[in-house]
Formats: sequence, structure tokens, C-alpha cells
Amino acid sequence: MKVSLITGPEGYVQGWGTIQVTEKIQQALSESEIDSEIIFVSNMSELQDRLNSSKPDLAWSSLYFLSDNSEYIGSKDNKWVVDLLEDFSIPYIGGSKNTLERLLTKSACQERLQSFGIPIPEFYLIKKNEPIPLMTNFPYLIKPDNEANSRGISDSSVVYNSKDLKEKVFEIQELFHQPAFVEEYLPGKEITISAIGNGEKIILPLEINIKEEYKENHSLLTHDVKKGGLKNGKVALFKPSKEEIAITSNIASRTCDALEIQDWTRMDTRKDKNGNFKVFDVNGIPGLSNIGSYQSIAFYTYYPTISKKEVYDFMINTIVGKGLSRHGLPIPNRMRKKMLL
Repeated sequence: MKVSLITGPEGYVQGWGTIQVTEKIQQALSESEIDSEIIFVSNMSELQDRLNSSKPDLAWSSLYFLSDNSEYIGSKDNKWVVDLLEDFSIPYIGGSKNTLERLLTKSACQERLQSFGIPIPEFYLIKKNEPIPLMTNFPYLIKPDNEANSRGISDSSVVYNSKDLKEKVFEIQELFHQPAFVEEYLPGKEITISAIGNGEKIILPLEINIKEEYKENHSLLTHDVKKGGLKNGKVALFKPSKEEIAITSNIASRTCDALEIQDWTRMDTRKDKNGNFKVFDVNGIPGLSNIGSYQSIAFYTYYPTISKKEVYDFMINTIVGKGLSRHGLPIPNRMRKKMLL
């Protein structure tokens, strides 16, 4: 069984992390009768050549698409990696292009969730040179429509009047060259939820607690707080109450079904002013660092009697194993023994 792990200079910005993270994933698979290779490319032509020569049985990409932007995701007017994989008839881990594009575009994701009755915050999409609609339910949170890892979010992203709203919308549009996404500010507890599997799933909610000196006025998980937050103690993660686990797990399961999630995801919820959890973000390619990702910390938290290395290996093998099963491909015996589901 040959698996290609696809990444590039944008791996940290778009996907599961740096080349070191990809190497950890490769190491976890190498111990499960998987012949894995890392394909590190910077353009679609390179990727096409590598796929032509390697001919993998399965691919797993840390990239939505290839671009020369290693600062933020930006424009989606590129050929997507999954497009090329489908051209080559190569099965892959994760969602289709339609699903991934929807997850990457906050407005499209929220529209879909809203149509399925999933609780979400009130939201607006404002494109450049479009008039700003009348909004009266201040405060609002303003962020780019197509970014990840909290890029473009700071404490000043929360606005309380029309003047600040207009200025922040313009700032986002100019800085990120994309529409501004405006949503109801959710002031309550934040719970992030990791989910793995198709049909039957492992769903692991974790409460996010920001250290007091980094909370500022709105306790937002900004890009500055999130980057290295677990390693440097800015952020702590722990199990919510049993009631909150039940509520958020139910929301997560319904969200996965509504968005046609395949194999793995991570999503974020937060309580509104009335104490109700609402989904405000769903990640198509969550971080997979063995020491600094919310996904891995969730598994370490819920499987405390197993060593972290074993848990990480189990997590990676479960994701790939569920992908193989979904495509009707055989799961190696050694991998099957390391799957949690």
C-alpha cells in the first residue's frame, strides 16, 4: 500500500502544518505496513510530475491548492489538489473539492449549516465596493471570508458601532483581497471539537481557556494567541462538562452530515449571549502537529492511559484507515490493530 503525503511551502498556512509535521505523519504510517512518501511541491506542474512517477494507491494533501502565498490563503482561483487527484483517478483522504471549498469559505459554510438547522451566529458577507447592509445587533466580529488559523482576527475585530464596522470591513478587504465576513459576536465559552470517521465517528470536544493576560477585552483566540499558544502556555485545553460534551458532540455529528465531511475535521463552537452553543468555524484540513495541534491534544486528553506517541500513531492510522475503507481499499493488518474505530 503506497500513500503520498502532499505538502509545500504553504503547508502551515493552508493545512496540517510544517514539513516536520508531515514527517511525523509519515513516521506514524511507516510502522503500519504503509509505504508512504512525502511530495513537497510549489506548483501544479511539479505535483503532476511526481504523481505520474509515484502512482500512489492513496493520497493525503495538506494543501487546498498550490500558490506562491505563504502568508495567508488568499485567492482560490487556482486548480485544487483534489482536482488533479481526481484527474489521475487517485483516491484521497478528506473531502471533495465542493466540500473543501465550502469549508474554506465561511459564508458558504454557514449558509449550508443554516439550511440544515445547525445553530450558527447571525452573519453577513460584504464584498468590496458593496454597500454595508443595516446591522443593529451589535457587537459584531469581522474577519476574512477565506482564511484559517484565526488570520485577520484581533481584539479590535469586535466592533460596537457602524463607524467602526465600516472601517474594519474596509481594512479586511484591503489587507486580504477578499470579502469581509461579519458575524454576531459570541461572548461565551468556546469548545473546539475533533471528529474522525465516516458514519460512526470519534467526537472529542475540548474547552479552550485563554490565559488571563492574553484575553484582552473579548477572550478571542486571535492568530497571535493561537500561534504557539499551547507550547508557550497562552492556551489550555481540557474536557468540558458531561452535559457540554453531549450537546457539542450532537452538534458536531449533525454538522459533519450537513457538510458531507469525510474522514476527519475539527470545528469550533461558542456560546452566545443566551448560553447556546453555535458553530462558527469548520476546518477542512486541521493541524496535526504531535505537540501543538488541538486535534492531537484532544486525543491525548481522552486517551490518558496510552503514551502520547501511541495515541498520535493511533489517530493518524485511524484517519487513513477510515479513508481506505471509504474507498473500498484494503486496510493492512498492522494498521487495523492501531485504529481507534
